Amino acid sequence: MAITFAGEPDICPGESILLTAPAGLSAYSWLRNGMEVGTNQTYPATMPCTYQAIGFDGNGCDGLSEEFVIGVFDVPAVSVSASGETTFCDGLNVELIATAGFAAYDWTNGATSASTTVSERIT
Repeated sequence: MAITFAGEPDICPGESILLTAPAGLSAYSWLRNGMEVGTNQTYPATMPCTYQAIGFDGNGCDGLSEEFVIGVFDVPAVSVSASGETTFCDGLNVELIATAGFAAYDWTNGATSASTTVSERIT
């Protein structure tokens, strides 16, 4: 019995991957590190573990899938530095610079590059 999935077997923290056992069986049992965690044809895996599915046919015979391992990427370390003082008078500004090397940035002021210039308080 084979487990299928959409996407990559490694996920980011907080994400899930939908594991699917073959259709047409009368019952299912999903195992996470050997413990039962679900009884549907599909299972939304969210933890870095080893998963297996057991499928039961109408005669009560079972089939065990191969092990399927899901990994979770580490949360990247991000830091922000300022090009100058972070307390300043009206009309002045400061550039905030995030850790370089990421594919995307999303500042609370709408900026999307590795740095942004601010002239008022942002949170």
